[in-house]
Amino acid sequence: MCFVGILYIIVGKIAHTKFVNAKEAMLSEHTIAAKFNEADVEDKGSINLEQFEIMTKSLGMELEKREVEIAFLEIPKVSDKEDRITLESFKNWWTKADTLDFV
Repeated sequence: MCFVGILYIIVGKIAHTKFVNAKEAMLSEHTIAAKFNEADVEDKGSINLEQFEIMTKSLGMELEKREVEIAFLEIPKVSDKEDRITLESFKNWWTKADTLDFV
């Protein structure tokens, strides 16, 4: 069990570095909103983990599956019953990405 924890810490730190680098590319708020809306194929105003993974790739981030999962876990969800994030919660998280620990 301890090994799994250590593994997630390492993966989290790698994901954090990738997100900081992507943020430094200074993607505009308009670009982020457009990519989010493209990923929201159900037009619900929110996206799930699979759509989040597609969006991160479209934003130019090359993340491993575990890195995507860890990042998605950090973002506040629509509700306890729905494992989805809104554009607003993503943008709030994105602007704080350089200070996140991911662990």
